[in-house]
Order: sequence, then structure tokens, then C-alpha cells
Amino acid sequence: FPWGAHQTGLFSATVAAFTIESYKNLQQDPSYLTNSLLEKMLEKDSQPSVVPFTADYSFSPSSSQVRINVLWFTSLVLSLTCALAATLIQQWVRIYIRAGTHTSALHRRGHLRAFVFEGLQRFKVAATLEVVPAMLHLSLFLFFAGLVDFMAAINVFVSRVLLSIVCT
Repeated sequence: FPWGAHQTGLFSATVAAFTIESYKNLQQDPSYLTNSLLEKMLEKDSQPSVVPFTADYSFSPSSSQVRINVLWFTSLVLSLTCALAATLIQQWVRIYIRAGTHTSALHRRGHLRAFVFEGLQRFKVAATLEVVPAMLHLSLFLFFAGLVDFMAAINVFVSRVLLSIVCT
């Protein structure tokens, strides 16, 4: 298995770091309300009075921020799913290999190995083994798409360079 759970976990950690920063853009900055209340207090000529609490619910994240977060959170979920699947597959394979090298009687090893092999077939481990790399590739492409979109809002030139590198 070319990408084990460890490598997939490192990729997941990288994606998680980006999502931690980007999800904040989906909600209104808490300091905005504080600043608004302070401005209202200053407008009252510094007279001690009760400032009515009026929250501004007009905040709406940009479509770009929503798109970036959808891409990155989907990438995160897929990469974590790949890490879990890789770990489970590695455990099953270790059990299968151990079943054939155990020091008990030959017929018992055969029964145990057949039992584990049936479990591998029943839970479609071979098919999962084929799907995991495809899911990881999809996760990587979603992350790159979000990265290009993220950079487009900051610097179009850098975004285009990233896009050309990703597409190459």
C-alpha cells in the first residue's frame, strides 16, 4: 500500500491547518460587534448611559469563502477516511500474515488463514484497497482547488501560478 495511514494522516493534518484558518471567514468577526458598541458609546458624548444591544445579523460570507470551505472540509473528510481505511487494511493484512506463520499445527493455521481470508472477502478489503488511493487523489485535488481559489482572493498572479503548477 503506497500511502499508509501515517502519510495520509500527515496530509490530513495539513488540510486541517488550512481549514482551521478558513472556517473563521464563515462567521462574523466577534470584534466587529465590540467595535460597533464602542462606537455607539462614543457617539453618546461620553455620557454614561445604557447602550441598547443591537446585534448586526446582516453578515453573510462571500461565495468564495463558502466554496473554499466546502472544498477543504470535503478534502479533510476524504483524507481522514483514507487514513482510517489504510489503518484498518494494514491491521487486517497483519492478522492474515500472522495467521499463516503461527507455530500451531498446520491444519489449524490453514483454518485460521481461511477464516481471516473469508473476512477479507466479506468486508471487501481488496475493493477498499483500490478505492483508497482514488479517494486520496480526489482529496488532494479538492485541496488544490480550494488553495487556488483562496489565493485568487489575495493575489491573482500567485493564484494563476499555483493553477499552472497544479495542472501540470
